[in-house]
Amino acid sequence: MNLLLKQLKLENVADAIKVVNSAKLVYPHPLSFNFFTFFRHVKAYNISFEHSFIAYQAGQPIGTVLNCSNAKEKELYTYVWAITPEIAGTRMAADFTRFAMDHIKKHGFNHISCEVIRESDQAFWLKLGFHKKRELHSFRTESFSGAKTELTLSPCQMQDIDPLFCQFHTSQPPWVKRPAQLHSYQDELKKFLLLQEAKIVGYLLLSETENMLVITDLGYEKGRPELGRAALEQAVQLLPRKPLFSFYIPTDDELFDFYKSCGFETFLVHNELEFNFTSNN
Repeated sequence: MNLLLKQLKLENVADAIKVVNSAKLVYPHPLSFNFFTFFRHVKAYNISFEHSFIAYQAGQPIGTVLNCSNAKEKELYTYVWAITPEIAGTRMAADFTRFAMDHIKKHGFNHISCEVIRESDQAFWLKLGFHKKRELHSFRTESFSGAKTELTLSPCQMQDIDPLFCQFHTSQPPWVKRPAQLHSYQDELKKFLLLQEAKIVGYLLLSETENMLVITDLGYEKGRPELGRAALEQAVQLLPRKPLFSFYIPTDDELFDFYKSCGFETFLVHNELEFNFTSNN
């Protein structure tokens, strides 16, 4: 196969957008980009041009992979992997992905992760040597009534929350909810410390759109879910009442059981997959 892999650059962004937008015919929950939204995602998710690629055949773009990098930990997260409908289900799709993975390995990365929804997509990645790490559930509820625990929501800055991420999480957050990623779009977040008798007992990050209120992240003292309920009760009083959403909650995190106990329902499940170059040599 005469496949040409090019690094993502400003001059070929239009080709990446073309591939992503054509992939809506292949995937159940597609992205749709224009130049504005593309660069908004680049900023929000720290997409690395250096480690993102476009595949061409006969001069036409047929695939793109947009990666976010953590050079310190030598790991990559595949935010977007897209192919044109013409090569979906063909060997070419696997060849393109292997080609990109070889390039990533040569640049010294040890670990790469991604998320998929459909079983058929998971099977594709498993054949390439990835393994399933866990499920990530996205929750929603139309209404919420929480605990009456005495709690104060105190507006704060992102740097006030930084020391609390590890303290109040019971598992490693998925890539899109790690502190570095949250920092990249902190201006869009409403940030609160949870205070009880002047003591910090957690934090809450919110964002809102016209149609929803999103719990971007929530942390509280381990084993005290009443703090989380009280925080959400105050949040829906502070902001207009809308459906509540929370995305990418790992099944091995205390928040998974918390949202279920609060009456939230799963509406989407991602499978978190990972590949370790060091163990697949």
